[in-house]
Amino acid sequence: MNKFKDDIDQLASSNAFDATWYIHRYPDVVKSGMTPAEHYIRIGQRIGRKPNGRVELIRQQREVPTSSEVPHRPARESPPEGGDASPYGQYAMQIFAKLDALPRENWPINVEIDTDYTGPARGTAFDSFYSAREREVSIRQTIRMLKLGIVAVNPGPGIHAARQANGDFVRYPSIETAGERIERVPSSMLIHIHAFYPDVLEEILDQFVGAAQQARYLITTTTQKNHDTVKRIVERRTFLKAKVMRTENVGRDVGPLLDHVIDRANDEDVICHVHTKKSPDVGGRYGEKWRKSLYGTLLTQTAIDAFDDPKLGLLFPDFSRSVGWGKNRILCEAIAKKLGESLREHPGPFPIGNMFLVRAEVAKMMRKATKGTQWPREPVPYDGSMLHAVERMWPLACECSGMTWSAIHSRSTA
Repeated sequence: MNKFKDDIDQLASSNAFDATWYIHRYPDVVKSGMTPAEHYIRIGQRIGRKPNGRVELIRQQREVPTSSEVPHRPARESPPEGGDASPYGQYAMQIFAKLDALPRENWPINVEIDTDYTGPARGTAFDSFYSAREREVSIRQTIRMLKLGIVAVNPGPGIHAARQANGDFVRYPSIETAGERIERVPSSMLIHIHAFYPDVLEEILDQFVGAAQQARYLITTTTQKNHDTVKRIVERRTFLKAKVMRTENVGRDVGPLLDHVIDRANDEDVICHVHTKKSPDVGGRYGEKWRKSLYGTLLTQTAIDAFDDPKLGLLFPDFSRSVGWGKNRILCEAIAKKLGESLREHPGPFPIGNMFLVRAEVAKMMRKATKGTQWPREPVPYDGSMLHAVERMWPLACECSGMTWSAIHSRSTA
């Protein structure tokens, strides 16, 4: 890293990423097959805002340079004809436009990135990218968001971009899996699948083979048509002990878990909670990539066996991006108060996508802290709902139960 220090400083002072500059500066990088953008992420970057958090934003607004010191930025061009006109696309454009308009100083944060650490391994059924081009597009988008301060990137498994009081990265346990399928499920585990999209259900069931197909399954769904479809699928796939329950279409996967599933779990149970994620509003294949990444780490024998440790209360997929409180802080503070705790400056790692394995005791702690909650009905906003708040509070609920939590990740072998 030391030999790159001056170059990173130069890049930071220019407040721009120039791929051509890297190609000329590091010809060996080109020969190795690594793209300049990927190299840029690997050796570190400087971004103009500390990772998330209202406190840092307030500090930045006090310290921004005067208007005479801020370089002129051209106005954002309108999206090309035929571009993303979806509600999510417009929402994202608004965020980018607001951030583009903010004056920013070069406030550096060094982050070393391992671009392969999180999610699916290349060449497996869980590879979330379908081509080298899609990988490159994802890297470019990440760089853009880094430069605008929308997100920060976690340096690697078990290392979070959020900072401790002494300035060090937040570190946490993260176990590694090879993405193997599940052959054994203990009798003390209840598999909960919320199948809002029945056409994705078989993708989940494919991960359970042999004796694991006869485990305890509770599948919730929201319409009679879906109920009948799910029943046919589990019968055809010979998941003989699977029970199917129709619930109201409210609270997405969170409502069914906290309002119904916990009541059907034994006190000593571990609940495996997954759902048929699509994220259709985001557009493209993003929802599918994300879903397969989550399944590829969580629905593995390694994850199931991790609960041989009686102290483990929560296990969730590791994630490459650092996500803050967002618009959910007030809601999270209300949950924390019922837990008898206060919020940290940054939530740190949590189950982004709301899929995890959790002991029933922890789940009941969360239900108690959200008692009386009115789950939002569709359309749910992209941020700032009770569903987003609950997602961020699982690690704290686990700690309040006197148990430990861990993330899980898969590493590329390519």
